[in-house]
Amino acid sequence: MKRIIALFLVALTASFTVAAQELPGAVTKKFIAFGWEFGFYNDPAFLLENADLFASTGIDGVGLYPSKKIGGRSKTYSVLNDPEWKREDFAHQIPLYRQLTQKKGFQHSFLKAFHAPTNHVEWTDDAFWGKVASSMRVAAWLAKSGGMKGLCVDHEDYKMVEQFKRHEGELPYQQLKVLVRRRARDIFSGVFKEFPDAVLLSYWFLTADKSYFNATDPIAVMTDNCDLWPAFVNGILDVMPPSVKFVDGNEEAYRYEADKNDFLLSSVQQRDRILGVVEPENRAKYRSQLRVGFGLYLDSYVNPEKKPNGVNNVFYMGPVNGSRLAHFEKNANAAAYAASEYIWLWGEQKCWVPWKTDVPKWLGSGKTWEQVLPGLADMLSAVKDPDGFMRDKLRRGGKLDELATNPSCNPSTALADGMHMTTNSAFVPKEYGFWQAIGKRFRSGVAGVDVGGGENGGSALVAKGVQNGCFLLRIDGVSPGEYYGVSVSAKGKASISCAWQKDGM
Repeated sequence: MKRIIALFLVALTASFTVAAQELPGAVTKKFIAFGWEFGFYNDPAFLLENADLFASTGIDGVGLYPSKKIGGRSKTYSVLNDPEWKREDFAHQIPLYRQLTQKKGFQHSFLKAFHAPTNHVEWTDDAFWGKVASSMRVAAWLAKSGGMKGLCVDHEDYKMVEQFKRHEGELPYQQLKVLVRRRARDIFSGVFKEFPDAVLLSYWFLTADKSYFNATDPIAVMTDNCDLWPAFVNGILDVMPPSVKFVDGNEEAYRYEADKNDFLLSSVQQRDRILGVVEPENRAKYRSQLRVGFGLYLDSYVNPEKKPNGVNNVFYMGPVNGSRLAHFEKNANAAAYAASEYIWLWGEQKCWVPWKTDVPKWLGSGKTWEQVLPGLADMLSAVKDPDGFMRDKLRRGGKLDELATNPSCNPSTALADGMHMTTNSAFVPKEYGFWQAIGKRFRSGVAGVDVGGGENGGSALVAKGVQNGCFLLRIDGVSPGEYYGVSVSAKGKASISCAWQKDGM
């Protein structure tokens, strides 16, 4: 592993000294793994037995399926499909979940409890929706008591029953919309009483229908679609306390590309362009409690370009610079930059860990994602927390190679301690440079060096009264596919950014 102090640009209005500090309130991004393997391996005791295998995966949590024999089935699926959940059926598992969620790789886990029903249910069925409300309250209690971060809400219509569309013979749309909103209030009021600081993570919240983003009259579009999901979301918002966060995971991001700025566009759409289907009384709450999120589909980065029948695979992300992982890294970086906190990962063909038991064939014959995308764990760790990744590598015996020439910023000629300033930057040490914007109104102030005024006894670059300018440092020997640490600190009123140029800077 190599360390590099790269080209740094500083907009200066006062004197400053040139390691990076985290901004106050900055949030470390988190990758949450979802997949069928956690439905197959859903027993908390068995998960706990395998938990240490997750410590080196680079993920922060998983989507947990609760484990219980219910209605003759070996596991739960959804409060909308199962018989009513009871606390006594899960109480004995809480100590196991508490242990599990303290393990690295499980600390930001979510309970999967709400899936769209497999058969259409009338919204006027009080008994059914009362059962759902009761079961969801149990789910929230289990998640909170077990140390999970929150609940996963998945309303995608896998069985094509159109639960969140008006059916012929049901109440008129405007009346039905009111009822659906009330059902959501009834269900989630109990959820928030049990888990008042929950995070609700959904594969889709209001990003499910892109037609609303640019509609001049989104309410008319929603009505024409007989779409009931926005009414349900508004019902959730009605009873959502300020301590709750909700993540719109936007599964459409499976196909997003960093080079097209898709993730940044989606962040605007989630925050602003969808507000037309949020009721006016909920808009301030929506904007303050929404956390922009994205889904990334791991299979896209291992799938062949064409399917066996010769048809192009729509879920195919080809190599970048000869590497499929490099392509994933670009998109993961862009997603992490645009997301508020959570990015979720879906994977089908492989497993996250080599489970301590036989793996079904549909789980890729036991191969892990790290085996098919070598370097994945390091990449995820570096994307979400570069400084933490670097420190962890050092703790595990990694070595830093200093690539910067004259990293202490000392002058090449003998100068007395103290400030040495000039309008033409004559005292800026070699290997460094100083640049000011062209134009008389930008040409102000002086630049130089504070001998002995830097960190660890070194010197510091100094600028005074500079309206628009930057110090530069060229680093040679930078190679694709390697990780580099950049360490810059500043005093005074200045902004710091680092830039890379294709010529090796």
